[in-house]
Amino acid sequence: MQTKIKSTSVGRQSNFELLRILAMLSIVCYHFICHAAVAQISSMAVDTPWFSIRLVLYQFVSTFGTTGNAIFILITGYFLISAQKLNITKQISKVFAQLFFGTCILLLLVFVFYFFNNGSSFSFIPEILKNAQSTEAYGAITISGVNSNSWFLGYYICIVAVAHFFLNKWLNKVTQSQYLTALACVAALNTFSFIIGLFNNISGNLTLAIAGLLFYMVGGYIRLYNPLKRVRTIAIIAVIAMMYLLWFISFYNNTMSNIAKFENGLSETFAQSIFGPENNSILVIIIAISIFELFKRINIGNIKIINFISSATLMIYIIHDHEFAYSLYRLIDWQIIFRLSPVKVVLVIAVGAFAIYLFGFSVYLLYLLTGKLAKGIKKVAVKPELK
Repeated sequence: MQTKIKSTSVGRQSNFELLRILAMLSIVCYHFICHAAVAQISSMAVDTPWFSIRLVLYQFVSTFGTTGNAIFILITGYFLISAQKLNITKQISKVFAQLFFGTCILLLLVFVFYFFNNGSSFSFIPEILKNAQSTEAYGAITISGVNSNSWFLGYYICIVAVAHFFLNKWLNKVTQSQYLTALACVAALNTFSFIIGLFNNISGNLTLAIAGLLFYMVGGYIRLYNPLKRVRTIAIIAVIAMMYLLWFISFYNNTMSNIAKFENGLSETFAQSIFGPENNSILVIIIAISIFELFKRINIGNIKIINFISSATLMIYIIHDHEFAYSLYRLIDWQIIFRLSPVKVVLVIAVGAFAIYLFGFSVYLLYLLTGKLAKGIKKVAVKPELK
């Protein structure tokens, strides 16, 4: 018997807002690793190739970016699936306003940085962690960043647009069996290498778009039918642990393969190997859905402070994900951190992610203040109509 949960209006729920915060922190940690640490660690000169628990830590964080992206789309699908009519104009306006404001702030900050320091003063980085030999060119921020930065924002708008014009109306009319069939078909497009190859020949972004549609549909399916309600929480945690075990085994196999090739003369050089899953990876799909389900089960009601902190995630994404930020991340000597201890590796990543989140949140507060000032000026400037 097919049971569809009655659609009701769902306000902001702090368990999901907390999940948004976690997902954004995960993405920030990932960009630390992806755009700074990986290149430095991979180029480490070592007498004998080796496998370390510290490399496993980096490999663990390498899953955070794609998983965080997936979680954001799952949340979007969960809350928008029952919306008969989406205010897509409001969605686009909100995204563009924050993107434009964030880009302007970064433009001014980078100008001040170069104008007064000439790119040579980095006193905020402790000497023991400073990468004095960094040859990375410092990034720049230009006004064209409004159109070119933050790929995820356009990705999000595309998914919402498809939901608005087509997907929501159709998915709310079909039976559960038909919904599952549609999910299976989209999952197949997202999974099998031959199909992915066909899409990549057209455009690599097409594969990414299909992954986004899959996550949106899964989020909607969970909202309408709650398919995991009988699965115990401990079982979901065990699934996450199993996925990471398989991920670490994959990393181990790849590392040992590189060592064997090097030691047998099949490769002249050896580089430590750190790789991250793609957005359409089965690992990402399972972990993201599992984490989403865990947070769905948390009942903390409506906590305003969590909701407010969560509302800054869009600005934080804009502020931290650009070439100038990457050049600052690369100034840290990740090789030194790597050699210190696993605990210090975790500490540096955690402190860095928190600092970035705090900075982005500060910019968001400035954005809100600017908006209020603009509304006040508008009220003063516009004369009331005479009756």
